Amino acid sequence: MTHAYHAYRDFAIHLARSAGAHMMKHHGPFGFPMTTKNNRSALTAIDTALNAKVIETITHTYPDHSVLAEEGNSINQTSEYVWVCDPLDGTRQFAMGTATFAFSLALVYQGNPVIGVIYEPYTNKLYEAVKGEGACLNGNRIKVSKKNKLQDALCFFASNPHSRYNILALAPMLIAHTKRVYNIGSCAVEGGLVASGMAETVIYANDGAHDFAAIKIIVEEAGGTVTDLWGASQRYDNPLKGALVSNGLIHRQLLHLVQKTLDTKRINR
Repeated sequence: MTHAYHAYRDFAIHLARSAGAHMMKHHGPFGFPMTTKNNRSALTAIDTALNAKVIETITHTYPDHSVLAEEGNSINQTSEYVWVCDPLDGTRQFAMGTATFAFSLALVYQGNPVIGVIYEPYTNKLYEAVKGEGACLNGNRIKVSKKNKLQDALCFFASNPHSRYNILALAPMLIAHTKRVYNIGSCAVEGGLVASGMAETVIYANDGAHDFAAIKIIVEEAGGTVTDLWGASQRYDNPLKGALVSNGLIHRQLLHLVQKTLDTKRINR
C-alpha cells in the first residue's frame, strides 16, 4: 500500500503544480473579476475552471475514485477513496491581486486523509504528507512548534455571523489569552504555517471538508493535533463540525476556550 500511496502523492503534486501554474498565469497586481456565491464566499472563473480540471484529471486517472471539491463533485458511491479538493483557497485574496492563496488536495480513505498536498504558487511553497511518513515543505521535513503556553501562541481565527458554527464570542477570549490573532484568508496557508512551526493554531467555524482534509494529515504528520470543535475525531469526506488545529501542546487549553464560548443554540443552518 505504501508504494500506491507514493504514486498517489506524486499524482497530487503534479496536479497541484499544474493548478498553481494556471493561477499564476491569471494573477496580477490589478486583480481578477470576482463574484459572490449564495453563502457570500468569493468565486472567480479560475475556481470553476480548476475544479473542472481536477475532476476531469482524477476521474480519467482513477475512474473508481470519487472527487469532492468546493465547486462541484464526482461521486462514485462504491468507492472508499475520495479526493477532497479546494482548487483555489483564498479566492478573495487571489482576486485582489495579493499573495495569500493556495491549492489544497487530499486523498481520503474510509473518511481519513492518507495523502495531503498544499501548494502556494506565489511563494512556491509545497507541503506534502503521506500517512505514517511525516510531513515536508519543499522536500524538507517539518515539525510543529514546541510552544506549550497559550499566551505564546499565534492563532488564526475566522468567523462571521454566516459561519456554520457560532464562535464569535471566542474572538475576544483569544485576543486576551494568546500572543496574536490573525486571519489571512486561506485555511490552507494557515494550516501550512502551523505544520511548519510558524504558528500554533487554526480555528475553523464552517463545515467544508475541502478546506481541511489536506491540513488534517499534513499537520498531524508534522506532530500536531486536528479535531472538531468538540475535540472529537471526524470524517473528512463529509461535512465537518468545524475544526480545531494546533501544535498539540496547547490543544486542551484551546478546547477549553472554545467550549466556554461555542453557542450550540445558534448553529447556522
